[in-house]
Amino acid sequence: MKQLKKLLLFIVFGVLSMLTHTLSAQTIYYVKASQGLNLRRGPSSNYGVVRSIPPKGKVRVMEQNSNGWWKVTYNGQEGYVSSKYLTEDKSKATSSNRKNTTSSKRSNGHSSNSRNTNSNRNNRSSNSHASDYDWGVGVRLGDPSGVTIKKELQGHALELSVGSTYVLSGKKYDDRYYNDHFNDWYHDMNYHYDDFQYIGYDISTPIAVQLHYLTQKDIHRLGDNAVRGLSWYYGFGGQFRFQTYTYDYRYKVHGDKTWYYTTGDKETDIDFGVDGVIGLEYTFSNAPISIFMDFTTMIEVFDNPFQFWFQGGLGVRYRF
Repeated sequence: MKQLKKLLLFIVFGVLSMLTHTLSAQTIYYVKASQGLNLRRGPSSNYGVVRSIPPKGKVRVMEQNSNGWWKVTYNGQEGYVSSKYLTEDKSKATSSNRKNTTSSKRSNGHSSNSRNTNSNRNNRSSNSHASDYDWGVGVRLGDPSGVTIKKELQGHALELSVGSTYVLSGKKYDDRYYNDHFNDWYHDMNYHYDDFQYIGYDISTPIAVQLHYLTQKDIHRLGDNAVRGLSWYYGFGGQFRFQTYTYDYRYKVHGDKTWYYTTGDKETDIDFGVDGVIGLEYTFSNAPISIFMDFTTMIEVFDNPFQFWFQGGLGVRYRF
């Protein structure tokens, strides 16, 4: 257990150190949409337009929401824009189409139609990119170790993890843990032998399923530096765990000093509980990849009520 704690602390400090050195402090972005970009009252295309930001317009990012709509300020006005049409590199921001501008100047009758057409195009473009990443699928190491699937919602998320559990550490601790389980199981059987002794065990691969409802919060600064792509989250959910133990033991019957041996007696252990989780996630700006770590506390409801489980994990997801 001490080794596991040391490993988790090492990972936490390592990831935070990496993020501190790799995240950029730049908060100024430029509009790269050739028809300009709508500044909206809320984080989706369903909200009304505050104003239109021209191509190469400079905005200051206030919040980088995980759903792809960022809170920005432009000329003192706050609102939300689709991050897909922003760039940090001013040279990549495109200028307005000169041909369309010239045509609109030549004919006042066509000017209004041109502006309406541009506005409709921009609205359609915004509607098609309401969210950069809706799903994340990847690999998780820890408890459990296996597959993780995440569905993004508006400021929230659903996360499903399925895999093998890691519960115990060290042979000495294992023997004591399974010896206690054997004693509980044996007394429940009511054999009433004069004496019995636990010899050994064999276990199946332990399987766990976790389902969490998460609330996500963006982190904008680490110390004096502004950051992008970093968020923390918390939530609640439930767990289901399943494992089979096969015990070997010996016993004595009444009035007989001979030891009798039994091998292969099985017990199926099913655990269900509710839990709370807190975690940290970073999504790379130049690739649809995120890395994460989390810590979970479960309170068992069945079959050993009020037993606490402390778990941790880390992993990587592909975002799409």
